[in-house]
Amino acid sequence: MDWATGDRYPRRRLPAGATLFQEGDLGESMYLVAEGSLQVTKRVIEGADKILSTLDAGQYVGEMSLLTEAPRSATVKALIDTEVIEIDQHAFVHLLRDQPQVGLDLMRQMAHRLEETNEQLILLALEVALAQRKPTHVQPGGRRMRFVATGSFAGDKTAEVLRVAAAQAGLAKNQTLVTSVFRAGRAHDALIYIIETEDLHDIMALVWPFVGLVQWDISPAIEVNEALDVAEMGKER
Repeated sequence: MDWATGDRYPRRRLPAGATLFQEGDLGESMYLVAEGSLQVTKRVIEGADKILSTLDAGQYVGEMSLLTEAPRSATVKALIDTEVIEIDQHAFVHLLRDQPQVGLDLMRQMAHRLEETNEQLILLALEVALAQRKPTHVQPGGRRMRFVATGSFAGDKTAEVLRVAAAQAGLAKNQTLVTSVFRAGRAHDALIYIIETEDLHDIMALVWPFVGLVQWDISPAIEVNEALDVAEMGKER
């Protein structure tokens, strides 16, 4: 990137741990990482942040605020001592005119980042659902667990899968089903359930109607009783 050399564009040096910008800030510039490394995080719930990505030399950040003048959608901090090149709207227009390759590079990075963001949004939705779900107290000796059931199916079966999923919504009434997320993919689509139960028959009741449509992978997630014990111990301290 010959255009990035010299002093034509302003540069900022960030010591390790310094914030380039915070989620919600107003901004009309994007940045190119000249050297070092940046970490991108997003607030999941109050007091909890999710790491979205790490950006190294040659990568851009903040382009959405540059293009749309929208507030910053994430917080960006320096992982190590880092130098960035600031590009405001005026400079960006001239840069595209003089260096068309910059626009192509930016579009490639944005497309790749959009694909990664879609994956992250699914995980974020599940994490938010788990974080906001109030723990369930069970009778002494009970063992209530959470399971993640991930189902994969061909795109041409989506309508039928969604019809069956809608019929399964009644499980939410007895607090068996914590949340569900649908994700459209390239070759296959996915249906993700988080289930909270102490009876494995509840899981079978949920997935059995999908036989012949969906291939399931089911694994334990969080043991609710153990999480409660840890939380109560923390309060006592």
